[in-house]
Amino acid sequence: MSGPSLAGRLALVTGASRGLGEAVARRFWEAGASLLLVSRREADVRRVAESLPPRSGQTATGAGVDLSQSDISPADRLLPVLDGFGRPLDILVNNAGVQGPIGPLSSAGPTWAGWVETIRVNLLAPARLIADLAPRMADGGVIINVAGGGATGPRPNFSAYAASKTAIVRLTECVAEELRGRRIRVLALAPGVLPTAMLREVAAAGAEAAGEREVASARRALEANDATALDRAARCAVWMASDAAAGITGRLISAVWDPWPTLGDRAGEIGQSDLYTLRRIVPRDRGLDWGDPVDSGTATRS
Repeated sequence: MSGPSLAGRLALVTGASRGLGEAVARRFWEAGASLLLVSRREADVRRVAESLPPRSGQTATGAGVDLSQSDISPADRLLPVLDGFGRPLDILVNNAGVQGPIGPLSSAGPTWAGWVETIRVNLLAPARLIADLAPRMADGGVIINVAGGGATGPRPNFSAYAASKTAIVRLTECVAEELRGRRIRVLALAPGVLPTAMLREVAAAGAEAAGEREVASARRALEANDATALDRAARCAVWMASDAAAGITGRLISAVWDPWPTLGDRAGEIGQSDLYTLRRIVPRDRGLDWGDPVDSGTATRS
């Protein structure tokens, strides 16, 4: 086994029936982790679990669970399966997500239910899973939340997806501070453009709904069909979950644009800075002097 090790650890991966979730599951398995793979598609996620090559001391189980349902706690449905592993959960990967409606928000009225569903699946479901499972995780564990396009800049025509993924990044920062005392690290993963079903949805939507730039980018990625893109993001997830990233928490790391394999050596510097976080930029950050802040207590109001 080469690269970072997850030997002896138990990981739960959501959205594991295909795409990035499946790629993460396979890389985690190679790194030595036992797996609980979760998806709405029970047959597909069980197929993934059963397709993993046998390894001594490792177990993989697939569970068909819709985590976006708000009437039943995820813990109520997952704890019986987790208990079967006979050890606490070490790693939680919140990967499951939907793209939601494509098009301007101003024309979203007819598809508003889809907008709301996107927030429920991409934000509320991961938040609830953390709320229910973090108390039962092993101290020193890791939570990985998958972010996505629009989290760090405007993504017109994908407002539901972009808003949900931006919120996931801020949720990551908040929960990282809340769980610091238990040494549970919380990280957000920006996987980059991946040749998945979401990209096919963008291409099919057309330029009028998605925008010419989005459609062109989707078609290029689909035509390239670069399997290394999925694997790179999965390897970044393994790094995040391993001791190689020890000391790094509350950060958004890009699998494409950041030198993540070496960032563990800079954990101290990162922890003392706002690197790899979402922050408001003000004039002084760009070397501009636009005057002192207004004293809200004495300023004249018109």
